[in-house]
Amino acid sequence: MLYAIYLSTKSTDELIAGEKPSILPVLFMGLVAIYIGTRPLWCYADTNLYTMMFHLVQNGYWESFKDAEQEPIWTYIANIHVKYADASTWLLTISTVYVGGMTYAAYKWLPRHFFIAIIFLLTAFSFWGYATNGIRHGMATSIALIGLTFFNQSKHKLVVAYSFLAIASLIHTSILLVVASVTMALFLKCTKRNVYIWLICIVLSFILQEPLKVFMSTIINDSRMTNYLMNMEDSKNLFSVTGFRWDFIIYSSIPIILGLYTIVQKGLTDKIYSLLLNTYIFSNAFWVLINSAAYSNRFAYLSWFLFPILIAYPICKFRIFPRQGIVACLILFISIAFTFVMQI
Repeated sequence: MLYAIYLSTKSTDELIAGEKPSILPVLFMGLVAIYIGTRPLWCYADTNLYTMMFHLVQNGYWESFKDAEQEPIWTYIANIHVKYADASTWLLTISTVYVGGMTYAAYKWLPRHFFIAIIFLLTAFSFWGYATNGIRHGMATSIALIGLTFFNQSKHKLVVAYSFLAIASLIHTSILLVVASVTMALFLKCTKRNVYIWLICIVLSFILQEPLKVFMSTIINDSRMTNYLMNMEDSKNLFSVTGFRWDFIIYSSIPIILGLYTIVQKGLTDKIYSLLLNTYIFSNAFWVLINSAAYSNRFAYLSWFLFPILIAYPICKFRIFPRQGIVACLILFISIAFTFVMQI
């Protein structure tokens, strides 16, 4: 909140000019990673569950972690820690990768606005949830973020980009949706047309909620994902309200509305912003189709992990508003307030 107030004092020119990169944001995020990684083992749903699984393997009750064949890199990392460390060290490793991946991406995309990008990431609605719950999902998306930084460079860097996305997919298979989305974004570059696709998905989802969930469950070759789609039991543990989620569709629309205003209305964009925005649109469109399903936040996060970057990037890069520093301040305050309300 203090940093948001500080941003309000900056003119548009000062905000866009940015600052000389420093090591302070890295040190700050290092402390965040330690704070998250050393949390109590009994807290939060996935933290507690994965800790129990870790101890079952370490004490010989289980031979290995579940989904070892589908996600071997996740299993390998876990088994290394089972052999040489404890559950706390394992969670610290996960949090380091989770925070480190997004820190690297923030620096690569916004080097002169490094700390601003970090603040947007930390205040995002999904940041703390996936730091402590859905931890494998968060770890995988952060590695995917590293991969996305290699797009729109030389062609041989695409090999590096897809290699990181492959690693992320072998930690959590749901990242294949991100792979499909960014690949589509490479070819379907018209943001306005892609938004029409997103809007059509909203209409289809509203009209055909149950048929779409059944259809998606038949084409996804993953028993865990199929269970997420079809099992409504205990869904309130993740969303306080079940059914068609207009509130989260409105939330998801914020980067899209800002993108349309920036690209279509103002005519301001670059290759990185267009690629990230279109990747977000395609990934979020998939979630829109099944947003009334139990555990649909697991799918929503496959687009939401790009949310803070898609807000910070245009605000820092393009002259969109007369007093952009005040706009950045207001957006941060709204983000903080929304995150706070959703957590209580």
